[in-house]
Amino acid sequence: MWYNDEAYRIIDYSNHFQTMTTQRRKRTIMTSVLSKIFVAKSEKEKDFWLPLWMHHMDTAGIMEYLLDEFVSDSFSESCCLESKSVRQTAVFLAMVHDIGKATVGFQYKITQNLILLRERIEHYGICFPDSYESDKLHQFSHGTAGEVILRYFECPDEIAEIVGAHHGMPAENGTIMDSDLSDNPNDIQDFTMYYGSQNTAKNTVQLKAVWQDMIESALNRAELKSIDELPQALSVEARML
Repeated sequence: MWYNDEAYRIIDYSNHFQTMTTQRRKRTIMTSVLSKIFVAKSEKEKDFWLPLWMHHMDTAGIMEYLLDEFVSDSFSESCCLESKSVRQTAVFLAMVHDIGKATVGFQYKITQNLILLRERIEHYGICFPDSYESDKLHQFSHGTAGEVILRYFECPDEIAEIVGAHHGMPAENGTIMDSDLSDNPNDIQDFTMYYGSQNTAKNTVQLKAVWQDMIESALNRAELKSIDELPQALSVEARML
């Protein structure tokens, strides 16, 4: 389902967080709203857009249907995994495959024709730069960004790599290590594409909270208690799924 700016309204979350401290309540509200208004796709010549959270939910639903209707139990055996683990891993991946779109650079690019929506994103805590170099915007891979983000949250490497290559192009050698988000900001390749170039400390806090929220939603949908329950190694057959 596509939304336009008039049809999509931000929910007032304030009544749900009365027991929290003021600062924590504000931060939680902002994270909740940002998780709902980040954009996955948009129509170039119209103001229609698809929320990232909905795109992940749609993809997970399709994945569950494919697993139910077309993937046999023998496939799980070829993956050297139990069928439950195959399902959990596949659903988790569906729910986080575009997490790399929850970055300042991607949201800057996709909201260029969605002015009111960009203003809402800024209102809820993300500071966009005045401009980006067009080459950087074009070259920035949301797939690679997703792999980098998942590795930051200690997702197993082979799981994160699937997100990085989900458009058919794995990250170049060295790119992932150069973009380690636990490094000093000055040492992170494409730092401004992740966090912007203005008010980056605030952006960093907000985005990490949004990423955490997305990962927790994915774990919940996949019926996993923690990211540690994901398989640490995958066969070639499992990666192809």
